[in-house]
Formats: sequence, structure tokens, C-alpha cells
Amino acid sequence: MTRIFKLCDLDNDGVLNDHQLNKFQRRCFDTPLQPQALDDVKNIVKRSIPDGVFDDGLTLSGFLFLHTLFIQRGRHETTWTVIRKFGYNDSVVLDNDYLKPKLNVPLGCSTELTTQGYDFLKQLFLKYDKDNDGALSPTELQNLFSVCDRIPQWSTEDLSGIVQVNENGWITLQGFLAIWTLVSIHCSLCFAIIVYSLKSRAD
Repeated sequence: MTRIFKLCDLDNDGVLNDHQLNKFQRRCFDTPLQPQALDDVKNIVKRSIPDGVFDDGLTLSGFLFLHTLFIQRGRHETTWTVIRKFGYNDSVVLDNDYLKPKLNVPLGCSTELTTQGYDFLKQLFLKYDKDNDGALSPTELQNLFSVCDRIPQWSTEDLSGIVQVNENGWITLQGFLAIWTLVSIHCSLCFAIIVYSLKSRAD
């Protein structure tokens, strides 16, 4: 559930605002929440745990409390629906079809990133560059991959001399895009696993 929260927290500010909660609701239940229903949910959480709502948004503790409440009240299927919509199977393990979507690459062909792919990766970089210094520190990089089933080996290695890094040796946006260009060309399956784990597949 923590991973699901992080995927839904599109601006990485630690709270789910009304827009993000509605996006979550539409993805899981194909229907938006009415403003009054949103307020009612937040009020229930706020009365039970003071830190469950911050800046009129649902925090991680509030999100976890809400699903605990569903389970305690016998609404198990609500939580199971959420879990399944985010790629988990009945053993609460990310399903193999989710982790390894089939990519048909004809013989003699290779993979490459589209403009849409680069835009996605750029937004991902900006989301996790919390201090806006144009580079991902080891902590920021760890947070970025915290929603993944596995962490790519390159994320823990010294990348200087391979792609662009800053004076601290931290990967810059240009370096981040370059490393994914290399990955997409040389390891299409690895690329699919990581990107599908990272991306909230709302579409």
C-alpha cells in the first residue's frame, strides 16, 4: 500500500490532494469522488489520526488508516480491488504480466525511446529531484526506485565517465536520460521491468 501511495503521489509532496485522490478513485473504481465524499473521507481520517491529513490532503498514514478501516469494517474487496489494479496477484506479489509485459521486437530490430518516453523520464527525474539542484543524490535515486520490484545495478555504481554527473558524482538530467537510452538499446526487457514498475498505469 505504501508503494501504491507513492505512485499516486504525482508531485512527490507526501500527500494525496483531491486531484490525485480522484485519479486514484477513477483508476480503481471507474468513478470519481464527489467533493462532499472527499471531505467526508478526510474528516473521518482526521478525527482518528491527526497526522492523517495535511494541507487538505491525505498523508501516507491517513491512506494506510483508511484501508485498515475498510478491512476492519468487512470491506475487504475494496482493498483487494486497489491491490489488483496496481498489478498485484492474490498472493500480494506483483504479477509477472505486470513486471514483464511482452515486447515484440522483430528479428534484426532494436528498441529505442520515443519522445513520449523521454518526457515520462524527464518528469520522473524532476519529481524526485526534491532540492531542484539538477541532479539526483543517492537518497533521491533510492526514493525514485523505491517503488520498483528491483533496483537497476547502475543506480548504485559510479557513473562518472559514462554519463553526465555533477561535481558530487550525482547523475544529472542529461545523464539520467542518457543511461535510459543505453538501457533501452541494449536491454529492452530490463527497461520494460523498471519503467512498468515506476509508472502509475492510469491509462
